[in-house]
Amino acid sequence: MLRYKGYTTILQLDPNSRIWHGRVTNIQDVVAFEGRTQIEAEREFRRSVDAYLNFCRVIERIPDQSAFRHRAESMNSATETRRGQDDNFDFLKNIG
Repeated sequence: MLRYKGYTTILQLDPNSRIWHGRVTNIQDVVAFEGRTQIEAEREFRRSVDAYLNFCRVIERIPDQSAFRHRAESMNSATETRRGQDDNFDFLKNIG
């Protein structure tokens, strides 16, 4: 598994074409790459991530992040929402 700037991939070798290829695995957007050698594919992975991040910057869009980060953010958001609901409940309970 390769990692770069928080993005990951697993390189695969196509046995027929002898081309190394991969896709960024921890995002929903499709970012794919290939290379004639494993080293070239690794370099293309990094270039593809950089191009993806640059593209998102140009179109003023937040890049997709890993599913793990999304889950952590969702859990934090749910905790904050729940905490706010509990605070509101306590406030209303003290009024009545």
